[in-house]
Amino acid sequence: MKRNAIYAACSILSLLSGQTVMAQNRFSFSVSLAPVYAHAYNKGSFPTGTVTNPAPNATYVIKSDSYGYTAGVMGSYSINSAFSVSTGLWATQITNLRSEIALNNENSILTRQKKYQFTYKVPLLLNYQLPGKRISPYLSAGVSADFRSRSYIIVGDYETGVKIGKPIQFNPLVGAGVRFKLNESSAFTLQPIMQLNLNKPTNATAWFGYQMRVLAQYSYRF
Repeated sequence: MKRNAIYAACSILSLLSGQTVMAQNRFSFSVSLAPVYAHAYNKGSFPTGTVTNPAPNATYVIKSDSYGYTAGVMGSYSINSAFSVSTGLWATQITNLRSEIALNNENSILTRQKKYQFTYKVPLLLNYQLPGKRISPYLSAGVSADFRSRSYIIVGDYETGVKIGKPIQFNPLVGAGVRFKLNESSAFTLQPIMQLNLNKPTNATAWFGYQMRVLAQYSYRF
């Protein structure tokens, strides 16, 4: 009887210990680095006349391409062997070297101003991978809370600080890549991620903007 009680107690302790280890292994930490390409198309109009001297609105089309980088840290929790949720902080800087502007359907002109834009992002992602595979597809979808910070516009030798857009924006994210399991505790992920920019400018009648980044991520599981 005593032997059975000892055996039962040992079994319970072993089970609880296994559950504790399993819960600990559900958490991972990662560092990320990615090049970024951003594109924006903005079509709209603005008034040119006055109350006493009315005139048709002027129309414009602006196309811009920007390049930069993202660096950040993430924490992840495994729901099961296939699905996980992750969040963290990304710091992003993109630089717009020139924009193509057309006024009233006339020929486009190129602006040579530089624009440095800084954004802090808090992504929330649901991730999927094939369980038990050393090399697996890695899919992600979610939303990013983008916090505006000060940006800088440089024209010639003149630099001015501005704040562009709303203080906080929520934009969808989707990504598809590959995860390489290095060992039982660490993995490397290479994943292109696309983010749509839903922050439509005030005077825009047509707007489309997005960011593409190729995320290189090293993760360690506790």
